[in-house]
Amino acid sequence: MVNKKDYAEKIKDNPLKSKPKLLVVMPGPNGQHMVLGKNSLQAECMAKAGAEYVGPQGTNFVPIKVEEVIQWNPDVIITPGAADDLLKDSRLSTVSAFKKNKVFGI
Repeated sequence: MVNKKDYAEKIKDNPLKSKPKLLVVMPGPNGQHMVLGKNSLQAECMAKAGAEYVGPQGTNFVPIKVEEVIQWNPDVIITPGAADDLLKDSRLSTVSAFKKNKVFGI
């Protein structure tokens, strides 16, 4: 198990000059996507690494409306697996991460 205090100590010197807005999106069937909540360990790690994690409250993946993603307008989107399914959602074409080709499947 990850010790949050030890991890926070290792990354306390933020190398980023600006904080990109970041969101983790799990594509769903028929465009019913889910987003990792702000209170998750993963979101906390990303924030400690220098990103501004945007998204809903929650410790797990939370169902959202596409309009919420558009409102958050993340600079970077990470998605589990290949990004192809998410990239097919034309409703997200105005989001900064889509415009700048910063949608990454991991």
